[in-house]
Amino acid sequence: MVPEYGEGSLGAFPFKLVGCRYSKNDNTPADLEIIQFYADGPLEIDTCRFGQRDPEEQLRIRYAPNVKPATFSMRNSAISNDGDGNVFVGDVPSNCDYPVVNRGYRGGKLAQLGIGKT
Repeated sequence: MVPEYGEGSLGAFPFKLVGCRYSKNDNTPADLEIIQFYADGPLEIDTCRFGQRDPEEQLRIRYAPNVKPATFSMRNSAISNDGDGNVFVGDVPSNCDYPVVNRGYRGGKLAQLGIGKT
């Protein structure tokens, strides 16, 4: 999470995750938001895997920039979404191909992530 240090401190903050892996554990927040991003961005997630592919496992990504429009790109990644299916809190990725180039683990299998629910 990128903190706000006061007026004028939170501006463009480019952040790129490449090849990251995250498994749900005792330190996973209760709201299941494994990424919380509030800066102007851009945020880019590429070739990452989030979750252990356990039944009913649900993880979330919050992208809520202070200034809009902003850029959030997610490509070639997979996330467990076998709970309510709601992966994105705030804005969905701005790359229009995100529903087909990412995978979600749901119903015991990996499939296209599909349109995000917010």
